[in-house]
Amino acid sequence: MASGVSKLAQVIAERIASQTQRPDVLELGTIQPDMSLKIDRFAVPIPVGEYLLCTGLTLQIGDRVLIGWVNDYTDPVVISKVVSS
Repeated sequence: MASGVSKLAQVIAERIASQTQRPDVLELGTIQPDMSLKIDRFAVPIPVGEYLLCTGLTLQIGDRVLIGWVNDYTDPVVISKVVSS
C-alpha cells in the first residue's frame, strides 16, 4: 500500500511541476509611448508589430491591456483594455 501512495505522490508532484513551468495564458501589460507592449512580468517591451490585436481594438499610450498567449505561448495577443473598478 505504501508503494501506491508513493506513486500517487510522485504523479501529483510531476503534474504540479509541469503546470508551474508554463507561463500564464493571460496576463496584463501597458502600452508604452512608442506603442510597444510592456508585459508586467517581462522587462523588455515587445515592439509594435510584434504583438497581435483583436479586431476593432484601438490602443493609446498608457492603456492597461489583457494579453492572451497563443501558438504554444509564442504570440501575444492584446485581447482588450482593462480598467479599475
